[in-house]
Order: sequence, then C-alpha cells, then structure tokens
Amino acid sequence: MPAREIYQQLPAFPATGMKLDNDVHSLKAGDVTFAMNYVLGFRNNKTPYYSFIESNDINTVLPKGNVYLGSCALEDRGRCIFSVVNNISEIGVMRDGVYTMKVQAPLGFKANFPIQAEAKKNLRGETYVYWVERNNPFRYMNLDNPPLIGGVLNVEAINVFRNYKTPYVQVTDVTSGGVLLAGSYYVSVQYADANGNGLSRWFTPIGPIPIYRDSISQPYEFISGSPVSEPTGKAIKLSLSNLDTNFQYLNIGFTVVWLEQGVLSSYLRYQ
Repeated sequence: MPAREIYQQLPAFPATGMKLDNDVHSLKAGDVTFAMNYVLGFRNNKTPYYSFIESNDINTVLPKGNVYLGSCALEDRGRCIFSVVNNISEIGVMRDGVYTMKVQAPLGFKANFPIQAEAKKNLRGETYVYWVERNNPFRYMNLDNPPLIGGVLNVEAINVFRNYKTPYVQVTDVTSGGVLLAGSYYVSVQYADANGNGLSRWFTPIGPIPIYRDSISQPYEFISGSPVSEPTGKAIKLSLSNLDTNFQYLNIGFTVVWLEQGVLSSYLRYQ
C-alpha cells in the first residue's frame, strides 16, 4: 500500500502492538495486524504515521538464472531453497553463505507460484523437507538421502499422497531347514526403490505366526514351546499377490515378539 494511502487511513490515536490472532472484523480503530517491521511515529508530535523498514535478505547468491521461489530454515542454521532455472526445478541448501544444489528434477516449479516449506528431523537425525505449492501435489524429501535411481530423482517417491494396489500376503507353510529363532512372528510389506527406500507405508501385518522347536506335525497337546530366542531350524513360506507393477521392489519386514516385546528383527528387499 502506498505511504500516502496508509497515512490517510490512520486514526487519530493508533494503538500499539499487533493483533495477530484477532479477526479483521473485530479490530478496533488503531489496531495493527500483520504489520511487519514497522515503527510508529508522529509528525510534528501530533499526526501519527507508520514507517516500514526493509527486512533481512537471504545471505546467499543463487547460480545465475535461478529464480527464487521459497525457502525454510534448517536446524543446523542452514536453509533449504527452492528455485527454478530454464523450466527445471531445483532444491538446494545454503549454509554459511554457500549454496549447494541437492537435486534437479521435473517437479513443475513455476516462477509465479511461490513455495511454502518446513523442515523436520526424524528419530534417526535425517532432515526431511515438506513443501506445498498451488499447481503441484504435496511433496516431501529426505535432504540427506534423496530417493535417487541412477542419479535421477524418483519423483513419484516424494509425493505425500500416492495411489497403489494393496499387496496380499499369505503364509503358505512353516517348514524345516530355516534359521528362525523361537517367537511369534508378524510379516508386513512395503513398496520400495532399488536402494531400499520405502515408497509406501508398511501395510497391515499378518500374524501371529508361532515358531517353536517342536515338530510342526505334532498334535497341539504335545507341543511344549521353546525358550526365548532358541534356534528352531524353522522357516516361513510366503505367497505374494495383487502387487502393483509400477513398483519394481518390495521390502518384506519380519517382526518377532518375545515376552510381549516386539522387535523389528530384519527386512528383506524383494524384486
């Protein structure tokens, strides 16, 4: 808004402070809402006015041709920056005034669509950045380990909402000749890329599947069970169906329960 219009709209006695939580219709004469970097002053010690000062600029220089679209703060005092150059979308990180490009991909960034983003660390200390814009799906990405396949960003892997078939997992047999320890097992699957990065949620596990030392052919009343973590020589045979062929890999996770404590013992990558 031009300074003259601001001046003309000022009440005789402006109030101090910003009413950020108030609805615009409930503001009283002189209240200020969402006025960033302003100073209240008076002309001739009588007429009030607001003076606006410039805000801080991002302390970095983007490569020539990059158009800045948005950014978010990182916990290590860095900043994740979104830009577009020659219709190619780019995500990079600025630390101590030095810009490092993380990925370039056809993400559909446009110069006239600003990006809002936020970064969070997970329990493993990995930094994930989440962003929204008007003309693209909600997306997120692991800044420390982007889902790359052959050096190219897997765009489908970073969509928050994805459509895929739910795989069916069935236990077809418990056989001898395996290396499983005694316990109750649950099996779940997850679509993944070639590096084992999950591209979907872990689907509802099936189980429990009791694994014990006694012969599987014995009647139930003659099964005595096994101590915790005892080798049983057993194996679980699975059948997979209704798989989404848009994914080349599948993580198969095995959770074993001992004394009511569940432990994700391992998972395999299946192609």
